[in-house]
Amino acid sequence: MKNLGGFASLNYLFMPGLNDEEEEFHELCKFIEDTKLDLIQLKNLNIDPEYYLNTIHYQPSGRKLGIRNVIKQLQDNFPNLRFGYFNPPVKG
Repeated sequence: MKNLGGFASLNYLFMPGLNDEEEEFHELCKFIEDTKLDLIQLKNLNIDPEYYLNTIHYQPSGRKLGIRNVIKQLQDNFPNLRFGYFNPPVKG
Protein backbone atom coordinates (compact mmCIF):
# COMPACT_ATOMS: atom_id res chain seq x y z
CA MET A 1 0.00 0.00 0.00
CA LYS A 2 2.74 2.45 0.98
CA ASN A 3 4.61 1.77 -2.28
CA LEU A 4 1.52 2.99 -4.14
CA GLY A 5 1.22 6.13 -2.01
CA GLY A 6 -1.65 4.83 0.09
CA PHE A 7 -2.50 5.03 3.76
CA ALA A 8 -1.75 1.94 5.88
CA SER A 9 -3.28 1.11 9.23
CA LEU A 10 -3.29 -1.86 11.54
CA ASN A 11 -6.07 -3.06 13.85
CA TYR A 12 -4.06 -4.12 16.89
CA LEU A 13 -5.69 -6.12 19.65
CA PHE A 14 -4.15 -5.15 22.99
CA MET A 15 -4.28 -7.60 25.86
CA PRO A 16 -2.36 -6.64 29.01
CA GLY A 17 -0.09 -9.49 30.05
CA LEU A 18 -0.09 -11.02 26.59
CA ASN A 19 1.14 -8.66 23.90
CA ASP A 20 2.94 -6.21 26.13
CA GLU A 21 5.84 -8.63 26.45
CA GLU A 22 9.23 -7.30 25.41
CA GLU A 23 9.61 -9.76 22.50
CA GLU A 24 6.16 -8.85 21.13
CA PHE A 25 7.07 -5.15 21.34
CA HIS A 26 10.26 -5.69 19.33
CA GLU A 27 8.35 -7.67 16.68
CA LEU A 28 5.75 -4.90 16.44
CA CYS A 29 8.50 -2.29 16.00
CA LYS A 30 10.06 -4.38 13.25
CA PHE A 31 6.66 -4.66 11.54
CA ILE A 32 6.13 -0.88 11.74
CA GLU A 33 9.58 -0.24 10.28
CA ASP A 34 9.03 -2.75 7.46
CA THR A 35 5.55 -1.53 6.51
CA LYS A 36 5.84 2.22 7.26
CA LEU A 37 2.45 2.17 9.01
CA ASP A 38 0.53 5.43 9.33
CA LEU A 39 -1.92 4.45 12.05
CA ILE A 40 -2.44 1.78 14.69
CA GLN A 41 -6.05 1.33 15.69
CA LEU A 42 -5.93 0.14 19.30
CA LYS A 43 -8.54 -2.49 20.12
CA ASN A 44 -9.25 -4.58 23.21
CA LEU A 45 -11.20 -7.73 24.06
CA ASN A 46 -13.42 -6.03 26.68
CA ILE A 47 -12.65 -8.85 29.10
CA ASP A 48 -10.69 -8.94 32.32
CA PRO A 49 -7.11 -9.78 31.23
CA GLU A 50 -6.33 -11.82 34.33
CA TYR A 51 -9.48 -13.92 33.91
CA TYR A 52 -8.77 -14.48 30.21
CA LEU A 53 -5.10 -15.42 30.70
CA ASN A 54 -5.99 -17.83 33.52
CA THR A 55 -8.74 -19.39 31.38
CA ILE A 56 -6.36 -20.13 28.50
CA HIS A 57 -3.62 -21.24 30.94
CA TYR A 58 -1.22 -18.69 29.48
CA GLN A 59 2.42 -19.04 30.49
CA PRO A 60 4.35 -15.75 30.16
CA SER A 61 7.47 -15.99 28.04
CA GLY A 62 9.12 -12.67 28.71
CA ARG A 63 9.35 -9.42 30.62
CA LYS A 64 6.17 -7.32 30.67
CA LEU A 65 6.47 -3.69 29.59
CA GLY A 66 2.91 -2.60 30.36
CA ILE A 67 0.46 -1.29 27.78
CA ARG A 68 1.01 2.39 28.60
CA ASN A 69 4.76 1.92 28.32
CA VAL A 70 4.40 0.11 24.97
CA ILE A 71 2.35 2.99 23.56
CA LYS A 72 4.80 5.56 24.96
CA GLN A 73 7.78 3.74 23.46
CA LEU A 74 6.00 3.46 20.11
CA GLN A 75 5.31 7.21 20.17
CA ASP A 76 8.96 7.90 21.00
CA ASN A 77 10.34 5.51 18.36
CA PHE A 78 7.85 6.42 15.61
CA PRO A 79 6.89 10.10 15.99
CA ASN A 80 4.82 10.11 12.76
CA LEU A 81 2.78 7.07 13.76
CA ARG A 82 -0.77 7.94 14.76
CA PHE A 83 -3.00 6.10 17.19
CA GLY A 84 -6.75 5.93 17.20
CA TYR A 85 -9.80 3.80 17.00
CA PHE A 86 -11.32 4.87 13.65
CA ASN A 87 -9.94 5.44 10.19
CA PRO A 88 -9.19 9.07 9.32
CA PRO A 89 -11.34 10.68 6.59
CA VAL A 90 -10.19 10.33 3.00
CA LYS A 91 -9.22 13.64 1.44
CA GLY A 92 -10.79 14.08 -1.94
